[in-house]
Amino acid sequence: MKSWRGLVLTVALAAAAAFALTSVDSSPRTVAGAPERIPGRYIVLLRGNVNAAAFADAEGRRLGFTADVLYSAAVNGFAAEMPERAAQALRRNPNVSSVEQDQVVTIADQVLPTGVDRIDAEDNPASGIDGVDVGLDVDIAVIDTGIDVDHPDLNVVGGARFQGAFFFCGNGSGSYDDDNGHGTHVAGSAAARDNGQGVVGVAPGARLWAVKVLDSGGRGSVSCLIRAVDWVTANAGTIDVVNMSLSTGNAPSLCTAIANSIAAGVAYAVAVGNAGQDAANYTPANCGPAITVSAFADFDGAPGGLGAATCRSDVDDTFADFSNFGANVDIAAPGVCIESTWFGGGYLTASGTSMATPHVAGAVALFRVATGYAGAADSVSLLAAMTAAGWTVPQASECGFSGDPDAFREPVLYLGASCSPAPVPTSTPQPPATSTPTGVSTATPAPTSTPLPSPTSTSAPTTPTSTPAPTGTPVPGGSLVPNGRFDAPSYGVGTPPANHGFDSGDLSGWSASGGVAVQDGGPGGFFAALTNGSSLLSAPFDVPAGAQTLSIDIGFLGGSACLSLSVLSGPDYTTSTGVSPADCGSSGWRTRAINVTTWGGQSIRLRVQSSGTTGLDNAGVMRVVLDQWDVSGPAGSVPELMSGGPDGSYGRAPNAMAPVTAAFQVPGGNVTLTYKRRVASGGIYNLYVLCGPTFTRCQRVVTNDSASAGQWVTKEVNLSAYAGQVIKLEFYNAGTFDLDSLELVVR
Repeated sequence: MKSWRGLVLTVALAAAAAFALTSVDSSPRTVAGAPERIPGRYIVLLRGNVNAAAFADAEGRRLGFTADVLYSAAVNGFAAEMPERAAQALRRNPNVSSVEQDQVVTIADQVLPTGVDRIDAEDNPASGIDGVDVGLDVDIAVIDTGIDVDHPDLNVVGGARFQGAFFFCGNGSGSYDDDNGHGTHVAGSAAARDNGQGVVGVAPGARLWAVKVLDSGGRGSVSCLIRAVDWVTANAGTIDVVNMSLSTGNAPSLCTAIANSIAAGVAYAVAVGNAGQDAANYTPANCGPAITVSAFADFDGAPGGLGAATCRSDVDDTFADFSNFGANVDIAAPGVCIESTWFGGGYLTASGTSMATPHVAGAVALFRVATGYAGAADSVSLLAAMTAAGWTVPQASECGFSGDPDAFREPVLYLGASCSPAPVPTSTPQPPATSTPTGVSTATPAPTSTPLPSPTSTSAPTTPTSTPAPTGTPVPGGSLVPNGRFDAPSYGVGTPPANHGFDSGDLSGWSASGGVAVQDGGPGGFFAALTNGSSLLSAPFDVPAGAQTLSIDIGFLGGSACLSLSVLSGPDYTTSTGVSPADCGSSGWRTRAINVTTWGGQSIRLRVQSSGTTGLDNAGVMRVVLDQWDVSGPAGSVPELMSGGPDGSYGRAPNAMAPVTAAFQVPGGNVTLTYKRRVASGGIYNLYVLCGPTFTRCQRVVTNDSASAGQWVTKEVNLSAYAGQVIKLEFYNAGTFDLDSLELVVR
C-alpha cells in the first residue's frame, strides 16, 4: 500500500511574525481557550460619578496616554493604549475600580430551516409563519460582524460601527454592512422575513440593528465590544433583545457592562462557545444575567434521534461535540447544520453555538410580542416566564436530546403546542426513482470565527478548477494518497533577510528617502510610516530555495494612498520587477503575500514606494513549502523531519503549529483517512477539513485528541461525506506531536 507524506518548513524571519501569522479563525484553538491579550491596551472602569473624560485627560497627560474610547451608559470609564507603568499607577488610584488588559474577541420556494422546525416556531401563533411577510413589532440588535443591509430576507433598520484599525472603536459612525457573513447568518436565524423566499427566522421580520464590532476576519477587541454594549444601553428604550454569538477569555469589565445593560431592560442571548470546555472560562458565557445558549445536533427538524447526519458526523438529537457546557449554561437550541442568510444576498449552512444562540434571541423577541412581557430582562426571570408559558421543555423529555457531558441539564427551547417524536419509518415500498436529474450542492466557504461551518450550502454549485487533484481511479482496498513524503528531508532555508518588521524601533538595514519615520502600534509593534513620494529599499537578502511567498503588512493611515512593491534582482540589483503595483487603499492594515518563487536561491532587494500616508510592517516573513505541505505557526517555531517513524521518516510539529496538506479530491465510496500520530510533549490536537474554493474550515473531524502520549497510534477518520470534493486537511496542535503514514483508503 503506497503512502505519500509531507511537511513544510516555515522560516520565521522576525519576532513580529507572531502577529503576522495570527489566524483569523474565530473557533477556539487551544484546550483551555487561552485568551489573546492585546499588548499595551487597557480597559479602565471608574468608581461612582467620576467624570471619565476629565479623569482620562488629566491622568493621560500625567502618565503618557490618550483615551480613545469613553463609556458612560453601561459602565463609567475609558479604554486606551498605555505603558504598563501607567496601568500600574491607575490600579493604585482610589478613583479607579479596575484596570483590565484588553483582549481579542472572536467569532460560532421559502425553506423552513431545521432549527426553526425543531423548536416548532412555525406552530407558535405569535410567529405567524405562513409565507406572508408582516414583520413583528420588536427590535433585535446583533453585535457581530455587521449585517448585510441589502439582504432581501432581512429587515435591517439601523445600526452602529465600533470597529476599525488598531482596535480603534470609533464613535459609532461608518458602515455596519457585513464583510464576513457571520452576523448575517445569525440575523437570519433570529428574524429572517416570512416572505415566501429564502429562509424564515424565529421572529420573522423583526427589526434588526447591526452593531459591527468584528472585522472581516471575525476579530475584534473587548474594549470595542463594551463600547457596543454602551451604545445598546443608551438605546434601551428602542432595543429589546441583543444577540452575541462571539467569545473571548474571562473579561469581568464586559460582564459588568452586560449586567448594567440587562438592568436597563435589554435581554441578552449569548453563545456558550465552541471549545468543548467548561463555559465558566469564557465571556460572555460566564456573565450571569445573560441567557447562555449551548448547542445540540438536529438533522431532520424533528425529535426522536432518527435524522441522518448531513453536513457533520454528529448523531441526531445529541449534544453538539463542539459546544461548551457547565453550570453557566441556561438553555439549549439547535446549532448543527443550520441554514440561514449570508452576506451578498445569499444563504449558507453552518454549525456552532453561534447558530444556536439566535434561535433563543428570536424566541425572546417573539415571547415579548406574544405575551407583552415587561418583567426583568435577566436570564432567571425571563426563562422562568418562558418555561411557565410552555416555551421550554426538559432536556430529558421526548423533545430533548442526549449526551450532555455534565450534571447540569439545561432545558431545551421549544415553542410548539405539543411535543411528539418523529414517526418510526415503516417498510412500505417506495416508488422507483425517476431519471429526472437533481442539483448537487458543493462546498461553500463559511465563517471561520465562532461557528464551525458545514461542508454543504444552498448556493449554486461551485467546483474549484485550479486545485490539483490526484489522477487515476481508486479501487476498493487501494489507497489514494494526497501529498508528498516525510522521508525526503532535503531542503535549504537560505540566508534570512537582514531586516523585517521594524520592531527594533529603527530602520536598520533599510535605505530611506523622503518622509519616513518609525512609529509604534503596527500589527507587529513598531512600523515604518511613509509620506507621499517617500520610499524604502531593503538590504540584499537571499530567498530560500523552495520559498513560496514573502509576507508584508501594509497600512493605509489616512486619506487615499498607494503603495508599490518591487523586487530588484540580478548581479547589481538593477532588474526591477513589480510584484504589487499601485496597491491602493484608504484605511486599515492588510497583509500582502508576494510570490517569490521566481527568485528562489537568489539574492534580491525589496523596494517600497508610497503615494500618500502609508505604513509598512512585518516585511520579510517567508514561507518555504516542502512536498506541497503548508505550515504556519508562531515566530521561531520550525517543524522537523525526523527518522524512526512507523514508515521511515516522520514530521514533528512544535506547539501551536498547523500543518495543512496539499489539496486533493476525495473519491467516491467508503473513504477512510488513516494516519499514525503520537504526542511528543503534552497538549492535544484537532483535525479540520478545509473545503470550498478558498479552503476555509468546514468541519472538525477530530476534537481535542490528547491520548497516547509517547507512543504511536493509528487513527482513522471517515471522509465519505466529502466524496467528489477537493479538500485540504489541517492538523492544529497545542503541544508537540508527530505525524506519519498519512493516506486515504477506499474500501
